[in-house]
Amino acid sequence: MRRFLWPALLILAAFAFVLWRWDRPFDHPTGESPWNLEGRPPHLVAHYMPWFQVEKSPRDPTLTWFHWKWEECGPTRDPMHVRADGLRNISSDFYPLIGPYNSWSPRVVRYHLKTAKAIGVQAFLVDWYGPESYENQQIPLLLKEARKFGMKIALCYEEKINYEKFRDLKDPQAIEAKIIEDLTYIVTHYGHDPAYLKRLGLPFIFQFNHWDEGKALRNTSPEQWKKIFAKVPGPLVYARQNFDRHYHPLMQGAYLWWTPDTDVLKEFPSEAEEARKNGKLQFYMSMICPGFDDTGVWGWGSGPRKTERYGLSVLRDTFDRAFKFHPELIQIVTWNDFEEGTAIEPSWEHGFWYLDAIETWWGKMTGRKIDLDDIRRPYQEYLKECSEFEWSMLPAPWMVKRSLMVERPNVLESARKQAEAQSALTNQ
Repeated sequence: MRRFLWPALLILAAFAFVLWRWDRPFDHPTGESPWNLEGRPPHLVAHYMPWFQVEKSPRDPTLTWFHWKWEECGPTRDPMHVRADGLRNISSDFYPLIGPYNSWSPRVVRYHLKTAKAIGVQAFLVDWYGPESYENQQIPLLLKEARKFGMKIALCYEEKINYEKFRDLKDPQAIEAKIIEDLTYIVTHYGHDPAYLKRLGLPFIFQFNHWDEGKALRNTSPEQWKKIFAKVPGPLVYARQNFDRHYHPLMQGAYLWWTPDTDVLKEFPSEAEEARKNGKLQFYMSMICPGFDDTGVWGWGSGPRKTERYGLSVLRDTFDRAFKFHPELIQIVTWNDFEEGTAIEPSWEHGFWYLDAIETWWGKMTGRKIDLDDIRRPYQEYLKECSEFEWSMLPAPWMVKRSLMVERPNVLESARKQAEAQSALTNQ
């Protein structure tokens, strides 16, 4: 696999793109959108992880630190331990600006939805591990809150849940039956909700392909999928990760996920566009990403993988690539996957930097009005309405008074810089 020489080549690629395209609104050839979203394609969406848990539930305050804690291979990350800088030792090298949080909190969900909408995001594409999963428990809340703010929700089906370490199904027929059951659940429970994302009136579902510990690709075959789609009650729109011609046009869409392999980044849009022109694909989804770093979970036990962000360079390069040809959706990878270090959610380290950049670039590319102040308002609102427990999770509650934090949304960023400056003076 060839790796990209990010520091030098990213700058050249971004500069070349800017010379001919900057400030020219992107024009999609399909005109009106086939999606239940305002405006014309491409639409900006964001991948969303609903799996975080500090407390077990609203009724059970037992501390679990689910997806904030790492105890398996590699160095332990225990949030009960407070580091020298005053932050909890979470399973990420980036720290949420609101601190570790519960995905089941309506206040957190509102903060996420409203902040994302402020930069131009129109939908959250939510990671989903089946009807029996903890992730599924958050979907009704996400749909309820999305309805309030004109946002949409779609589910990302994890193909791996039918294999080892999850359901561990051995029989292909059992796998088919379980996928039929899962898709039927999504269509019947969520597909009719007005906040569910639809294309041409049909619910949209897409999948992460299953990889067997990174050694060999293990997937449900096209022949199996024909049987599955024939038995799911009601039509749906389905997209598969990457482009494999054997699965299309059976599956209407394809999408690109983050990869440091520049051959894949280059080939996907060309292959997808050719397939669209030839009637093999109805649509495809590209992506933008700030970088990757799963050191906090030690590469899920296999050793850390890291692509430096180089400031905004990786984000800028993937943003420019995302508009090549005619994607209907452009997915931010990701809103809040802190464990894999792809999150753009406001953080202790970067504040609102990545959000400011995306809103600015998106506005110049599409003609959407740019208002950076509105990105910070949901954060101010969260500080006003968060619970006492949520308040205690903020990165530096001891540094400033609550009223001051409400009035100045960047106060945590300022407090961090002051603390770092003081530490530097102390160490001299």
